[in-house]
Amino acid sequence: MCRRNEIPNSKSTNPKSLHGFTLIELLVVITIIGILIALLLPAVQAAREAARRNSCANNLKQLALGAQSYLSTYECLPYCTGSDNREANQADRVWRRNWIVSMLPFIEQQNIFDKMDMSIPGNRGVNLALVKKNLPIVLCPSDSDALKPRVTEISQSGGWCPSCSGNSTVVFNDQTVYTVQGAAVALTSYAANSGDHYNLPGASVGYPPYYANDTYDMSTLRGVISRCGASAVAAHIRDGMSNTFLFGEIIPSWCFWQSWGLQSWATTANPINFQNYRGERMAGDANACIGFRSLHAGGATFARCDGSIAFFSEYMDGTIYRAMASRSGGEVIPASALP
Repeated sequence: MCRRNEIPNSKSTNPKSLHGFTLIELLVVITIIGILIALLLPAVQAAREAARRNSCANNLKQLALGAQSYLSTYECLPYCTGSDNREANQADRVWRRNWIVSMLPFIEQQNIFDKMDMSIPGNRGVNLALVKKNLPIVLCPSDSDALKPRVTEISQSGGWCPSCSGNSTVVFNDQTVYTVQGAAVALTSYAANSGDHYNLPGASVGYPPYYANDTYDMSTLRGVISRCGASAVAAHIRDGMSNTFLFGEIIPSWCFWQSWGLQSWATTANPINFQNYRGERMAGDANACIGFRSLHAGGATFARCDGSIAFFSEYMDGTIYRAMASRSGGEVIPASALP
């Protein structure tokens, strides 16, 4: 008589009962995995971009707090001396220092500020060497091209040449490529609000002077920081600190005039993200590129004079947008129109 535990397991010994995945089953599994990845990838990318956008907003918050500390210390906002058309010698005109340089001690960059020589222009000697280096706090994490130093207007040493070799190229009229000779300097993703000036004379909206050029004092500047040496005191901002832009995002590799050490300013002549589809092809088109823009979908982040940070839609009402750039225009901005 056979014991129960001695009865052979017919199922385990039957070779016909052993089998693996068929090719069709394997393909089905791979397809399902591919579908899941396709569904999850946009969510992962969106989460990463949200993190980068938050980091960008934090950069602007630090800059806004630094500007407020500067205002408390010197009773005016940080100033930029990037341009002065009154100088006869255009190669060495003015002191060539951006508002970010003025703020270095207030954004935990005292070590860089201490190395600078304030007796010479910002694009000379040790100063030039320092502004060639990236400053992480003034770079948007979503813009990898901003990490690459470029020759800009103030660091340019040679002329414009469509057929010679040099350090950088700038595109005009979407197709003509000019070679620019000079020192490649580090860029910034943030510009000062110079006001609701137009970028082209005779434009239907905005105020002179165009590009906020030649705004050497507050009588001609409608914003809060000029590239020509003027900056506002608290009493100048009559529209209210919370109703006035301080800084906003830009894409520096798309504009020949922006860098962290020499100058970075913008007007609201055009809407947020104006002609972003052109990309680097607008770099030499001052009318298009001197304005606020970002690589974040749908708008750009701004710091207001009260230190608050908000994301403004590229579809916001143009009248409200320009009113946010004027410091004492007397415009009435409904609270419901602001983010």
